Amino acid sequence: MNYKINAVILAGGKGTRMNNPELPKCATPFLGKPIINHIIDTLHEVKVNKIVVVVGYKKEKLIEVLPEDCIHVTQENQLGTADAMMTTKNVLIDDKDSITLIIPGDMPLITKEMVANMVDAHIKNGNVLTVMTSILDDPMMYGRIVRKGKNISRIVEYKDCNKEEKKIKEINVGVYAVDNQLLFDALSKVNNNNKQHEYYLTDIVAILGEEYKVDSYVVKNDCHVVGINDMVTLKELENSILNK
Repeated sequence: MNYKINAVILAGGKGTRMNNPELPKCATPFLGKPIINHIIDTLHEVKVNKIVVVVGYKKEKLIEVLPEDCIHVTQENQLGTADAMMTTKNVLIDDKDSITLIIPGDMPLITKEMVANMVDAHIKNGNVLTVMTSILDDPMMYGRIVRKGKNISRIVEYKDCNKEEKKIKEINVGVYAVDNQLLFDALSKVNNNNKQHEYYLTDIVAILGEEYKVDSYVVKNDCHVVGINDMVTLKELENSILNK
């Protein structure tokens, strides 16, 4: 790929359901190395320009497993994913012509092909923001993709969905490609008027969608887009890979 790409890995959360108060979720071993290092290895394969990791809970434990070429920034308070992204502003704001990839730090099986093809689609389709999505028969508690025509108009977190929105089958995987020159202006407009009183990164969809093209890159619903939230999921994913 011939365009400049930066990547942000959101890894500042506590990961309470992992039941390990001594270790942040993204530093938990998976297939022999920390969860986050699998993502970093994939980003190295894609040859991104910068890898920025947002750290927070037990940050020292996470920082010590990061490769030297990773930049880390700290989210001091758990105020939501948009707040986490704002902590990267000083590192990324000057790269106006780049594309920023945003990836959750608990998705160790995301592949080089998924990332590269998503960025290619982002450029080819003239999107300002591309959201990785999947289609599920049972969308469970995932955020729903709401469209206006072909454009994505907003993402609604499950806890904020009404009855009609809960029927939507297209869900948010949690991976994004966004034009960096518009990212931080959009983030500055995010508010916390929701049931969780958090600043949702997903709100930039509606903000950017008012003026620009926002669309999806659809992937299969399989182990590669699973986020690890507890040890049961971690063991199931390990077994699925080891038993192939």
